[in-house]
Amino acid sequence: MDKLERLLTVAALIQSSPHGISADEIRESTGAYSSDQTAFHRMFERDKKELLDMGVPLTTHPDPDEPSSSIYRSSPEGRNIADPKLTPAELAALRSAAVALVMQDEDLEQVADAAEGLRKLGGLSDAPTSIAAAEMAINHTVRTLFEAIVDGKSVSFRYRDKARQLIPRQIVHRSGHWYLRATSAELADDRTYRVDRIQGPVLVDAVPVSDIPQDPLNTLRMRPWEFGEGEAVMALVSLDSEVAPSAFSEYPDLPVHDQPGDGTTVVELAVRNPHALNNWLVGFLHRAELLEPPDLRAGFVDYLKVLASPDAVEPPAPERT
Repeated sequence: MDKLERLLTVAALIQSSPHGISADEIRESTGAYSSDQTAFHRMFERDKKELLDMGVPLTTHPDPDEPSSSIYRSSPEGRNIADPKLTPAELAALRSAAVALVMQDEDLEQVADAAEGLRKLGGLSDAPTSIAAAEMAINHTVRTLFEAIVDGKSVSFRYRDKARQLIPRQIVHRSGHWYLRATSAELADDRTYRVDRIQGPVLVDAVPVSDIPQDPLNTLRMRPWEFGEGEAVMALVSLDSEVAPSAFSEYPDLPVHDQPGDGTTVVELAVRNPHALNNWLVGFLHRAELLEPPDLRAGFVDYLKVLASPDAVEPPAPERT
């Protein structure tokens, strides 16, 4: 048992013993201390100090059955958090956020505890509310991926009927869905996966990854043309000076391929979903041009012809990841 596990075990023992627990009982229950009495007391005193420094409300009392000895308790009052003294505006913001986002979890008791905590802070009233702008489902798969990221462990699962071995890097909630950003253990590239499309259980390796990629993933890139299967096709798109700032405002990390000096900027895009790329480009009208490759350019021209026809019906979109 390592030090952190020992401290957590001692804290749990003390907090679960309403009438107090002696040092000898703690030693016997944990099995983590030396059998030598002097060494045990020296280590236990250090542990008590660390628990107090961590904020554990540890109190010492004479043992009723043996006054020369001590027992240890955790005061219920000491477990209460201090009043954060939120302003009325902060409480209003807290309540607004709480009612605008409905948290869904397989463990309903945990959700109820979270709601009760908000209520104690004053951010929720007892009055029922029907205002809910979105629902965020937190299921076992999401929790497993979170834990794997925190522990630095790789995961494996099936996605689109293929076995994946990945190093999970980031998980975020966007537009009603959870997305996982992960590095492929075999291909050494980053891909994005919709968590609700993972097939079957997520298996976590027992041993942490020894060489986790260090390149930062500050935000999950939600570039729709990147969502798809197979190898990406590299496309060059020219944006004129009127629309380039708008494009970079939406996607700040677009890779710049060239700036010819005529006010245009050429960006390089990894395309796995041509239909999504077409949808993005058409919003810039004549101020964006798909330069290459030729087959993507021809597909975009066909797309524009369909939209320009009198009986225009938008071409169906292929399924995205």
